[in-house]
Amino acid sequence: MKPARRSSWVAAVASLAVFALLLAGLLWFRADTLQTTYGRTVGCDDCFVGNVMIHDLTYLSVLLLAALGGFWLRPRLLSLPLRLLALAGLLVYGLDVVVAQQFATRLRFGDMVVYGAQPDVIWKHLGNTGMLAPPVLAGVAVGLTFAGLFLLLPSIGGTRSRGFIVIALLPVGGAVAGQALHADQYVHNWALRNVLAVNLGSGVSRPYSAETVGRVLGAPPPSEVCTAGREERLDLIVLILESWSPYQSALFGGLADWTPRLDAIARGNAYYTDFRAAGFSTNEGLMGILVGMEFLSPTKRFFELWPFETTWGLARTLPKMLAARGYRTSFLTSGNLAFSRKEQWLPDIGFEYVEGHDHPAYDGLPRLHFDAAPDHALYDRALAHLDELGDFAPRLLVIENVSTHHPYIHPTSRKRSAEAVFRYMDSTVGDFYDALRDRDFFRHGRLLIVSDHRAMVPVGAAELAHFGPRGLSLIPAIWVGPGVPAGAVDVPFHQADILDTLERSTARRSCGASGVRDMLAPAESRPRCLFHARGDDRDLIDVFCPQGEATVTLAGDDSRVSAGDGFPPHLAAEVLARIARTRIVGDARESAWRDAQHIR
Repeated sequence: MKPARRSSWVAAVASLAVFALLLAGLLWFRADTLQTTYGRTVGCDDCFVGNVMIHDLTYLSVLLLAALGGFWLRPRLLSLPLRLLALAGLLVYGLDVVVAQQFATRLRFGDMVVYGAQPDVIWKHLGNTGMLAPPVLAGVAVGLTFAGLFLLLPSIGGTRSRGFIVIALLPVGGAVAGQALHADQYVHNWALRNVLAVNLGSGVSRPYSAETVGRVLGAPPPSEVCTAGREERLDLIVLILESWSPYQSALFGGLADWTPRLDAIARGNAYYTDFRAAGFSTNEGLMGILVGMEFLSPTKRFFELWPFETTWGLARTLPKMLAARGYRTSFLTSGNLAFSRKEQWLPDIGFEYVEGHDHPAYDGLPRLHFDAAPDHALYDRALAHLDELGDFAPRLLVIENVSTHHPYIHPTSRKRSAEAVFRYMDSTVGDFYDALRDRDFFRHGRLLIVSDHRAMVPVGAAELAHFGPRGLSLIPAIWVGPGVPAGAVDVPFHQADILDTLERSTARRSCGASGVRDMLAPAESRPRCLFHARGDDRDLIDVFCPQGEATVTLAGDDSRVSAGDGFPPHLAAEVLARIARTRIVGDARESAWRDAQHIR
């Protein structure tokens, strides 16, 4: 063999060896993370390793085969696409491993479309939170260098063909074995499936039949029950706390004592021990609280998704409702409103005034997640804004904090600690509450403190033992002010009930399809089923009804109640019909809004 060809052959083999080692390393890291996170939770020391390998074997084998083909075939027209496919598959696999390890969910192409629409904001977020530290950038540089060499090295077809054929038999056998072997099923099966199966085999994107869609859209809206409202004109502050979860509180969960001041506020007012989030993300929390959304599970394919899907152009929202009754409406956050089109959505749902990270009050302050200044600066700004509004009209002020966003970094000390971050949240909320009390705000106003969603970290063994699977949807909520019920409220409520509560509080006459749903009058509230769209497996919606709990697996017309022993059959049919109607009507309304806005 000539020296030049020998050098090419050695370089090709070395590149393929590095590629194979990267695949193996990511597979090991994924299996180890799952075993550490979920194996101990279910009490099984070796359940996940072999099953992860079975799930990923075909995917990884195809990538390795593409890489081999990319170096064996001589025409660049054939070899380059194969190498690009191998690198793209490696990148997707690596990103999925990181997302699963950091956020207890899987990499979803739809999420990439929704949250990746502003790469400049994402890039600044990565820099502000230390995820672009020199070692990381060095690793990226090494990876890009490897990718460049991987694509530019010449092919070596015809050289030692027998050796390459023998090597190629390994991934071919792996791909076949991956299809022939059957992995065991576990409660965390969403975490075991390979990233391609998670995205392409998704029941949430399966559409309903034309017959079902026509029947649902042609049916009359559900009948409503009307009751007398209270016509109150109290000031209202809604404080939405990022990732605030029961396990962090001695009062709400008893597993940690990171929020003693919030617990003290709760004990002296009304706190809700069975309160549910609409979903797993901040956007879903905002949609649940501000527009009364029950859950978000659109049937769109992932490239068709839109931020705040199904909630654009709505007539019934919290700020629009209160503005019609004379309220001044404001939304304040210290985060960057450009992220996921929040700066457009908030005015669309009716806020008169919207403010984000670029307000002059934050000039010169340190920044972290999404350009956000520390929470204490946000609360100082909120108090100043109340002064700016004056007291000539009732005020709705919605405040969204940011400092407790994942990854958990203390906004001033930069210590990486979930406990330190949530203790900081607790301290700053306590100071804000004291400032409102000192202003005598609670003589004429109420404060609602509520989480947007449970923290995006895996459910631990102690949390699972304490709450069971429902721990994924449980979040704390506190009402403070005149006329609130005293002490613990055990009646199940949902983020969507906040809108109904405030409508009944401020209207002369209040109507709703579920009857009375009033957090301020729990004894009068009619029991109903509550919904929570899962973040770990997007095909699943957890349902909590007075008659029992269940999990619905979405699959269009074939959607089914897949769990919940003793769940009444007639109720299962009602739940499936309710979910179908919510999804179909929401998708139709969203499509009509996009057409009216000429958005494609």
